Amino acid sequence: MGKVSVQHLIAMGFHAPMYGMEPEDFPLWLQGLIDEQAQDLEERLGDAYVTAQGEASRRIRLAEKALCCAELTQRRLVQQMALAVPTGEDGAVADLQTQRANYLAEADYWLERVAGTAVATPGYAGGVCVSAPDRAAWRSP
Repeated sequence: MGKVSVQHLIAMGFHAPMYGMEPEDFPLWLQGLIDEQAQDLEERLGDAYVTAQGEASRRIRLAEKALCCAELTQRRLVQQMALAVPTGEDGAVADLQTQRANYLAEADYWLERVAGTAVATPGYAGGVCVSAPDRAAWRSP
């Protein structure tokens, strides 16, 4: 069971019509997505996912919410790519790509801070990888 609820994601602005779904089917579909992300985080964080309390639990919930939003944005991006103009990149696609990257960065931010609050928790393993699409972005001026 994830730390994020269906209502959290609906409150973030994700709704059934965005995914071509009927409103009555959407909560169950969202719950499946939440469960996937929760399982992934539990595997990444080990015992810390289940036993975290206080600030660590809040940070894990925020990371999970950001990962769910990133996945929802990715799914929306796939739909938009099918509608993209072949002669150039559709502005909506670029916006979704940026938003997804922002959600993933937010998840990394919170997971990085979980490490600081869950140091004594056995089974935790974490890391952060930073990359750029252009190697020139990493060169010194």
